[in-house]
Formats: sequence, C-alpha cells, structure tokens
Amino acid sequence: WMLLANGQFEPQVELVEDQLIRLRLVNAMSGSINLLHLAFDHDAPCTIHALALDGVFLKAPRSVSSALLPPGGRADLAVHCSEPGLHHLRTTTDRDNAELFGGQFPQGHTLLAFNVTEPTSGDVDVGDNGVGGNGCNLDCGGHCSGCDGGDNGGVG
Repeated sequence: WMLLANGQFEPQVELVEDQLIRLRLVNAMSGSINLLHLAFDHDAPCTIHALALDGVFLKAPRSVSSALLPPGGRADLAVHCSEPGLHHLRTTTDRDNAELFGGQFPQGHTLLAFNVTEPTSGDVDVGDNGVGGNGCNLDCGGHCSGCDGGDNGGVG
C-alpha cells in the first residue's frame, strides 16, 4: 500500500507552532473499499477543523478528531499544532462501523508529516486566530477576509 500527497510519498510540511494551515484533500483512489480515514496520533498536539465537505462550506468550522473520505470524497481542513516536533497525519481504523462502508485503507500509513518549529522574530503576527496563535479566526465560516488576502478561507 502506498499513499501519495501531491504525487509525493510522505511529504513534510513546514509549519510554525500555533500557525493554521489549510488542507484540501481528495480521496482519488478507485474502488468501493478504499475509504480513507485520517487522524493524528492520540498524543499529538495537533487539532483538525473541518471547513468544507465535498465543496460545501460548513456554517462554522467544526472541531473533529479525524477526517473520513470515501472514494471521490473531498474535505477542506484547517490543521493547528501547538507544540514543536514532527507530527504525522496518518490513516487510522479507529471506527466501530468501518465494515458498513465496505472496508478502508490500512492503519498507520502517513499522508503528511508536519515539521512544526517554534516561532522566530521574523514570523508575522496577524492576530488571534481563535485557537491561540497567529492567523485568522476560525469562527468565520470558512470565508475569512483580511487574514491573508486570498480566497483560501483565511487559513493557510
């Protein structure tokens, strides 16, 4: 089994402590048994907020412990890590009713590794993001403005 992110095997993303990053994920695997269930390790100091599912923005970002993507499913997520270190977003099978979905990708495969570093004096402070760091407030329904000038929901 091999999981790729942007054509790369287990790529590392550089992230500053308390910074938010937006992920746009799609499960591009074919077959009805390729359910993709992603989560951080239980002791990781990282949180996931769902911003949109299958292109439909939620009314407000929702804190989730994992992301579940069926084949062809899409999710926009905001990830926040509060401590420096290397933190892995991996496949998990922590789901009681996985058999109802026809099966899922095996546990323990890393999709992305976040290399989180401490902030330096050169990092830009753009205000409180609602989770204790720099960025945009997560209470904006995924459509923040003034955080980064882009249309990426203000996170990332």
